[in-house]
Amino acid sequence: MKEDHAQESPQDADAASREVESLLEQLSLSGLSVAEWEALAKSVVADGTARRRYVETMHLLQSLPYLLSSGPHSQSGADGMPLAPGATSEPASASDEAAGTSARGTSSREASSRETSSRGESSPGTGRMRGILPLWAQAACLAFVVGSVGSWQIATKLGQPAATPAAFQPAASSSVGLVVNEHVGQITAISPAASERGLLQSLQVGQELRRGEVVQLTAGLIHVAQHSGHTLLVEGPAEFSLMGDDCVFVRNGKAAVAGAGEFTVQTPLLTAICRSAEAAFEVLDDESARAAVDSGVVALAQTPQEGIPGKQIRELRTGEGIVCSADPVTGERHVAPTSPLSGVVRSWREVELGYDVYERLVLASEPTAYWPLRQVRRNRRVLDLTQHGYDGMPVGNWPLEAAVVSDEGVVFNGESYLEPDRKPAIDPARGFTVESWAKVVGGPEFQSIFTSRWVLNSMKPDCQCFGFTLYAGETDCWEFWTGSGVKGEVWQRLVSGVPIDRTRWNHVVATFTPLEVRADDRVVLGRARLLLNGQVIAEADHLLSLEDFEWPARIGAAEFVPRYLTSWMFQGQLSDVALYNRPLEPELVKRHYEAGEARRLNKVSCHRELRRLPAARPSGRGSS
Repeated sequence: MKEDHAQESPQDADAASREVESLLEQLSLSGLSVAEWEALAKSVVADGTARRRYVETMHLLQSLPYLLSSGPHSQSGADGMPLAPGATSEPASASDEAAGTSARGTSSREASSRETSSRGESSPGTGRMRGILPLWAQAACLAFVVGSVGSWQIATKLGQPAATPAAFQPAASSSVGLVVNEHVGQITAISPAASERGLLQSLQVGQELRRGEVVQLTAGLIHVAQHSGHTLLVEGPAEFSLMGDDCVFVRNGKAAVAGAGEFTVQTPLLTAICRSAEAAFEVLDDESARAAVDSGVVALAQTPQEGIPGKQIRELRTGEGIVCSADPVTGERHVAPTSPLSGVVRSWREVELGYDVYERLVLASEPTAYWPLRQVRRNRRVLDLTQHGYDGMPVGNWPLEAAVVSDEGVVFNGESYLEPDRKPAIDPARGFTVESWAKVVGGPEFQSIFTSRWVLNSMKPDCQCFGFTLYAGETDCWEFWTGSGVKGEVWQRLVSGVPIDRTRWNHVVATFTPLEVRADDRVVLGRARLLLNGQVIAEADHLLSLEDFEWPARIGAAEFVPRYLTSWMFQGQLSDVALYNRPLEPELVKRHYEAGEARRLNKVSCHRELRRLPAARPSGRGSS
């Protein structure tokens, strides 16, 4: 195999380079035929510079839809990609449904539609290959060539045993179907900053990432588990793509990788083969790249660029680091040793330690789901901080973004609510707890804080009520409703008798403690309690049905009923809504209240101090 045109004449190299550039230009504008794909594949296999240009081109094409707000929104398929003329959309796969894209009623269909539009589409070209494969799948057809050939060459230069790269299969071959739907990793955690403002497309915990799919992150962190068993932790501003089960392309950003076996990290300047290593990287596009090894061995080589062949650098071992920079004028690269990288987050535990005291206290109590609700944006998912994947979507008539963000919670206008893509799993036989901070504006009327319930045969003699609701009630008091599921029986209401104070934030909690499970009747007898600001304000024995259907869970609204699309919408502010699959003891609830109240008072104090500071004098010309 030739290596980077080392044995070619300058004339041959220039001709080959022009041919590759011509093919890439055509790929960007209109797509390639099967024969043209085969010609490009041969160049990619034989030439490191061609590999580099191909990866750059495909990555850029994937990035453009997220950067251009006026991108195409034509007819699209199930995966959000535009359809070629005459093509038809395929139904969503089972894995898509598992990721939360299946529709549940009207609101979920609307959320799914918003999700598709927010993720962006490919370039508008409708070339000859576009009707065969979407753009990301075309990248997948050659991505394995980039990874396998690059790894083979580096391993060979470093004297490591390496298998000969597999032969390239053209895009129209029968094996393509195995690549098109290939997922190579899964999002396992997202930080609040990334979820609220950092991700340039709507992503959620549990979502599968496809080969070649571009992830852009302006702030915060995201944790990815690759199917090879390796983990990837990326901090924004960053841009990266999973190019295979054991390969990632990082254009810029900070990243940490770990896992047994070989894993390749490719940057514009450096290519690193991590061998059962824990390593950190800091990448600034094609200007510089730093790598440091916390444990294991990392083999480094320069990534080939146009006119600059790649070459072996060295192996790094535990405690060693290296920096590679490029001259902005000549492109010449300089390599020098460097100290271990600081400022790169290595584990998700470090992220959790950055949460505030109240958030850490709630997480230590092991909720099933926890939505801090600091910021809600249209078409963006609302993070479940437990990372259990119960992320939700805003539904309804949300006001402008500036109107729904506050220092202490999210504003609900009585026309909007939040709905997780899947209902958090609780077992009534074990009991449960619903916790929230609420500042009520509307009413007196029924305003739902949290609802997970359903009604069969509503308004009929044989109606059945399932689930529960935590309310600011029409009596102007706090209420907790449960359903027994018994035909003909309506909701059991626990009314506190304590008036709602609309001048302050209230810590409102409802718990259900099982006393007797009646399996034959499919009900459980338990103690229902309402707690306000750390004190029990009402309690009674209720029957609760053990039946569990796929009714939705909602924050700020109740369920679908035959007469209404949604009902009992909340008006005011909500924050820190949590659901537990067990009853919290009153002592622990009081601790949560005291910690949350201290946080709130501290924020109020800080804002008062800031308002007392004198305004800064104008500086520069014309100031006195």
